[in-house]
Amino acid sequence: MKEKIKISFIVIALISSMLALDYGGFLWESFMKPKKEEMRRQVWENTRSFKEGKRQELIRYMHQYNTQKENRSAISSTVRLQFADVDQNQLEPQLKQFLNQCFTGVN
Repeated sequence: MKEKIKISFIVIALISSMLALDYGGFLWESFMKPKKEEMRRQVWENTRSFKEGKRQELIRYMHQYNTQKENRSAISSTVRLQFADVDQNQLEPQLKQFLNQCFTGVN
């Protein structure tokens, strides 16, 4: 009888320790995942393809802004939303001027 109790206790202890380790892994994953994702995002935003894509998109908006007089406020609003965190020091002067124009609201 004592042998069955020992075996039962060992099985329960093993199951409990596996559940605790699994839960600890889950907590570790939930702690580390946002940090890894933020690091991955920062690396992506510093790639040449991301920067060039943003630049081309801004050129497209600037062209639309200059050709469509009736939609300027909508285009300006879109530019403010999508380019709020862009480093303007890496842009050409005409793109900087366009961004400033969109952010200040000067038409």
